[in-house]
Amino acid sequence: MAPTSQLDIAATIPAANRVSLLMGLGDGSLAERQDVVLGAMPRGLVAGKFNADDRLELMVSQDGSAPLKLLTTTCLP
Repeated sequence: MAPTSQLDIAATIPAANRVSLLMGLGDGSLAERQDVVLGAMPRGLVAGKFNADDRLELMVSQDGSAPLKLLTTTCLP
């Protein structure tokens, strides 16, 4: 049996100042959408390993003078 992968989807929603996440369940389906509300309009995001652990996080750039926002699994509702 081939190993399953848990692909996730992340999208910026600029008009609502949020990032929407759909987490992969490993069987080709996605969990219910989870939204993270930001302090400013998101302009872009990138996935990477930004912490010492071995998990992927999202770094979100925001409009104006708002700082970069690191989204980890603890940021999710």
